[in-house]
Amino acid sequence: MDFEAILRKATSLEASRIESAQLGKPPDNPLSCSLEDTNRVERRSSQRGQHQSRQRSKSNSSQRRHRSKSQDSSRRVDYRALGVDGHCLNCGRSNHRSRDCRTNRDSLKCSSCGKIGHLAKVCITTLLRKSNTHSLSSHHHQDDEDAQQNHEFGISQIEDLYEVGPDTDKYVITVTLNNKPQSFEVDSGARFSLLSETDFHKLGLSVPLQPTSVSFRSYSDHVIKPKGKVNVKVTYGNKSMDSDLFIVPAGHQALLGRMWIRGLKINLNEIDSRCHSVINPALVNSVKSLEDIFKKYSPIFEERIGCVPDIEVKLQLREGVKPIFIRERDVPFALRGRVEKELASLERQGVISPVASSDWGSPLVVIAKPDGGVRLCVDYKCGVNSRLVAANHPIRRIDEVLHSLRGSKFFCKLDLHKAYLHLKVDEEGSKIQTISTHR
Repeated sequence: MDFEAILRKATSLEASRIESAQLGKPPDNPLSCSLEDTNRVERRSSQRGQHQSRQRSKSNSSQRRHRSKSQDSSRRVDYRALGVDGHCLNCGRSNHRSRDCRTNRDSLKCSSCGKIGHLAKVCITTLLRKSNTHSLSSHHHQDDEDAQQNHEFGISQIEDLYEVGPDTDKYVITVTLNNKPQSFEVDSGARFSLLSETDFHKLGLSVPLQPTSVSFRSYSDHVIKPKGKVNVKVTYGNKSMDSDLFIVPAGHQALLGRMWIRGLKINLNEIDSRCHSVINPALVNSVKSLEDIFKKYSPIFEERIGCVPDIEVKLQLREGVKPIFIRERDVPFALRGRVEKELASLERQGVISPVASSDWGSPLVVIAKPDGGVRLCVDYKCGVNSRLVAANHPIRRIDEVLHSLRGSKFFCKLDLHKAYLHLKVDEEGSKIQTISTHR
């Protein structure tokens, strides 16, 4: 325990002792208010007065309890929101907790608050101040930022689109635009009607696009700027009207808004009684389930070992080194059956092949997996690694990697099945990597 911690504890004990002594003393004058005076309820002569006093006492107690709970909740720190959840609050590292930190706290000084014992990146005081400042700033300036962006885009009006979610039943109808049929989703949450640029070109309406200063805001708060608008004759049943149709970028769904709903006298109850299907899949960028994707591209997701084409790994030995053979290690009897099964599988797939004798040999290392299987590794550091010329390749820094992702739209995470076994080694390298097993 450092000096500051001892000083804080001593100060707290001294303050508690003084407060306890003051609470135990009788009041020096009638005007002073002690704890007993604060909570005392005087008796009233009338029954009504007693009832009011009891009510006030209960109300005061409830308010004190509520105030205490509110203060406790306000004192709690949301480390996850501050971005330091799982980090050591002393040195800032994420591989241990504060109680397990071995860094000397006297050597840590916060450049933000100036205190000793922690670093600036985990300074709770600074992070709370920044969090409050950011929330207030974003709250007060959001309207100004939106107005500035709208001015830059030439937007004078933004309409909200509250379309139904993808998992709910949709009202779908087919109307004619200049005598050409087109399916729309009836969306009473939108004021105007929208059609994607792709569907507009497919219809071939031969109507010129007109500029518009109206934009739309989706339910996800994204602003959609139309390519323009066209005036078309829209017909549904025996009702027709001339109205504007906004053309939006490709990838958006065709929506029929309130203006057309009222103008064409569309009755949602009638649609619901005869139409329970969704929009034509050709007109919607629907997201398939993972099971459908796995089934369609089953060869890609098949757990098997392949071979990377046109690549052959070569191992370069140091000059004058001699081969080394290290005998096999004992494999627990409980794992031998699974080990032999895995070796047979690798041999069947052409990854390994048995040899009668070899000058090289590195012991097999067996690791039990949580699913009941085994992972086979080889301990090359006990003999082979020191005899190889190190192949050093530059590793890009994280800021370079993030910079290279600028402008990217699609990201994926790949987890290859036994990735290292997909690389082929040359004949000499296969001899150097010989494995010594119990077989």
